This record gives sequence, structure tokens and C-alpha cells, in this order.
Amino acid sequence: MQVREGMESAVGNCEHYVRRCLLNTPCCGKMYPCRLCHDRNEDHEVNRFEVEILVCTQCRKDQPVSSHCKYCGILFGLYSCTKCRVFDDNDHGQFHCEECGLCRKGGRENFFHCKQCGICLTKSIKDSHKCREESGKDKCPVCFDSIHTATEPSLAPKCGHLIHMKCHRLIMEFGHRRCPYCNQDY
Repeated sequence: MQVREGMESAVGNCEHYVRRCLLNTPCCGKMYPCRLCHDRNEDHEVNRFEVEILVCTQCRKDQPVSSHCKYCGILFGLYSCTKCRVFDDNDHGQFHCEECGLCRKGGRENFFHCKQCGICLTKSIKDSHKCREESGKDKCPVCFDSIHTATEPSLAPKCGHLIHMKCHRLIMEFGHRRCPYCNQDY
């Protein structure tokens, strides 16, 4: 067991989650509140599934990944997914989708997993979306971030190319009414 000193710069600086642990990232050996904070500040991405050590922000002790501190007992987050290394006190309707292999936001009751597309989509488009084999692995055509690992929900236009909802809203504000991939009308 190691007790960490000098964690103040990493503690409490996460805009993504409210949690009481830090990830000891194996790629660079630095501590970050979450994978998104790490990726924003480093020139590489952390593989969240390779994180094996958490540091409790209360007692500052290193320990294997779990939902609570094995030393002081504090919960690392009211929502905890040890598979995804997600801990959060904010209720965003988080749920883990075994088929995606990731946690999603928005409430399990509002989503379905499309096996052909390989991603969770909103139930409102279940009967109307056009499946494209593993389209969930696409990059958003606007921001170029991953559709599959995004914290932002995605939209599936008639053509079947996925786009983040926030990116879709942005291009609609500028009057674009066609898919950035194939130029089909929305």
C-alpha cells in the first residue's frame, strides 16, 4: 500500500465526474480523475481497461480497482462500474451495456443495443434507423471523435451514418441539412 502525497493538482479538477478516486494511468504513470481528463492533457489516450490501481482522494492510498476504498470505506461514486473505471455522484441514468462493453448515459430504459450497428441507440429510432454493419465504430464526421466511446449520444440519419447529437445541432445551426458522409438529405 502506498500513501500518495501532492495529489492536490489532480483532485477536484474534473469537469466530467464527481468522484472520490483518481486513476493511476499505466501508460504514463500519472494520476487523473478520469480518462477524459487524461486524454485532454496528454499526447496519447489511456486505455481505461488497463487501469489497475485507484488512489482514494480521502485517505490517499493506492489500491486495486473497486467500488469503494478498502482502507477508509468511502464510496468512490454513487454510480460505480469497475469494468469501465467509471465512478460518479451525478445521476445521468448511467448503465453498463455488456454488448457495447461500455457505460452509457441516459437511462437503460431509453436505449436499445442494435447488434448490427454495434452500439446503443435511442429507442425513439428503433424501428426507423437504417442499420449499417458496425457503424458504431465510425468517427463522427464533424468532430472526428469516436461514436462508440463518446459520452455524447448519437443520431442516426436516414442514410445510417452516425453523428453526435451535439455535432448535428451545430451543423443544423449553419444550415447544413445533409449527411457530412454521403451528402444525403436528413
